[in-house]
Amino acid sequence: MVELRRVSVGAAEGDNLSVESGLAPGELVVMEGSDRLRDGAKVEIPDRATRAAPGEGKAPAKGEGKRLRKEGA
Repeated sequence: MVELRRVSVGAAEGDNLSVESGLAPGELVVMEGSDRLRDGAKVEIPDRATRAAPGEGKAPAKGEGKRLRKEGA
């Protein structure tokens, strides 16, 4: 279940942001779609493969990853 709470943030580096207080070790933070959440709402946490950056962990699409031979080789 989700719970709205205030956190204090610290230093930021690139896409990383440190949370100084308001979050216990191991707790997860909703990064997308939080505008649609309400206190006590149930959420589904995707597995690691689903959370990977776009393009990571997926099988190559048809034609991707194939080597083409040079003519005459």
